[in-house]
Amino acid sequence: MRGASRPDKRSVPASTAELIVLGPARPRRATGGIADRTGRSLAAAYGALPRHGAGRRARRHLRRRRHAGTGRRRGRAGTLPVRPHGGTGNRLVQPRSRRLVARHQRARRARRRPLVRGLHAGSRPGRHGQHDGRGDVEHGQEGRTFSRLLFTRLFHGEAPSRKRLRCLPRAAKHVPAGPPPARTGHAWMSHNRPMNDTIPRDTPILRLQHGDASVELCPGLGGTILRYSWRGIPILRPSDGLPDIARLTACYPLLPYSNRIGGGRLRFGGHAYAIPPTVDYAPLPMHGLAWQRPWRIASRTGHQAVLEQDYVPEDASPAWPFPYAARQTFDLRENGLRMTLSIRNTGTLPQPAGLGWHPYFPRTAETWIRAGVGDMWVNDADHLPTHLAPPPAALATRLAVTETDYDNVFRDFSGHACVAWPERDAAVRLEADAAFSHLVIFTPPGKPHLAIEPVSHMTDAFNRYAGGTAASGNATVADPATGTVVLAPGATLAGGISLLPSTLAEAGAG
Repeated sequence: MRGASRPDKRSVPASTAELIVLGPARPRRATGGIADRTGRSLAAAYGALPRHGAGRRARRHLRRRRHAGTGRRRGRAGTLPVRPHGGTGNRLVQPRSRRLVARHQRARRARRRPLVRGLHAGSRPGRHGQHDGRGDVEHGQEGRTFSRLLFTRLFHGEAPSRKRLRCLPRAAKHVPAGPPPARTGHAWMSHNRPMNDTIPRDTPILRLQHGDASVELCPGLGGTILRYSWRGIPILRPSDGLPDIARLTACYPLLPYSNRIGGGRLRFGGHAYAIPPTVDYAPLPMHGLAWQRPWRIASRTGHQAVLEQDYVPEDASPAWPFPYAARQTFDLRENGLRMTLSIRNTGTLPQPAGLGWHPYFPRTAETWIRAGVGDMWVNDADHLPTHLAPPPAALATRLAVTETDYDNVFRDFSGHACVAWPERDAAVRLEADAAFSHLVIFTPPGKPHLAIEPVSHMTDAFNRYAGGTAASGNATVADPATGTVVLAPGATLAGGISLLPSTLAEAGAG
């Protein structure tokens, strides 16, 4: 009633808790444990609340109020400043105490931010797989919810709680069924999401040991090498834990092609196939798809491991139009690491194929490289080769890579290369089989790493292949100009490399 008197704040006993009740009307204070604008007692208000939903939370707050100021709960009675609520009905607020106020503020902040960085609806990972802060929503299968999609990503095998899910954006709690919408530009393709975005934290890591050398492999992360050390010296760029994508590891396989495919289309056998991008920062597909998919462990010992991968085109617009079976072997020997890679045509039609590895090496102020190569392909703005040029003269003896900027393919690779670190008195010799007729040298400026990539063909080789598809029986057709190999059904292309660490004197680089 308009003329009714209100109890004065000074008349309220100090031990009595003050509550603020939010609702359509102006909040009022209550005395003597009253928790309702109508003047009902605490017990009456408690009994009138439903036992589920918001009522359940309100009942819990009332139980806390019952003991406020009595010493049974920490914190002193007081008024908690709040903002008006947009909903209807009454809303009880906790009393003011440092602990409860801090909890209240943390809950408010949690509702405004994602649970982890990069989990808002509708975004994608940034360059090199690092989240750009706008988050991502996995495109799940029929009936899958966001909580299930977070199962391996966030909670490492532990089911997400309702409390954690309340911190997520409302739009991200359910993912619509069906394929994701088409994206243009630097899109993060759905073909790569199973590999790049949801790496289970329980992925096994294989450790090979031989003497003072050790190798760590991750079959589930694209069949990659995480670390290779010799006498405590990192021979390959070591991974920072278990990265989200294979491109951040020490070495990953390139299969069924290496480098880029021009225009995002493969022209072979009188057909043109659309090949989707494989990385989020480049519009052209690059480096194949074997590194984006898990490999299974075929066998392993203390110093050897065999990994296998089978691929079959998934739908009408697959990541690669031809099926294959791939195999990797790792053998850590006394003198170094021996690796082999093979691809077998498991389809009914001839198919182009290529092999390669992408090992990263540490790059220091004194690092230099040496390689026996022929002419170098000069690239255009899309990193596609345009014409040949002589290689740098110093590459045949000792090329310092501190200030160099190469991302080029070299022809007529002799199969011998070397990376040296004089300040560490260490070097590694790379010896490749004849199947690897090309070499890619990648020295990005300002980066603490470089790559020496033995590959079987040049960039965009399949589109520049002038031959036909005459492979038959169990034969292969090779094109020496581009390095393209055409595999008949059932045919296999295989090759291997060795990484041989040593001192500078033993490598002939003293």
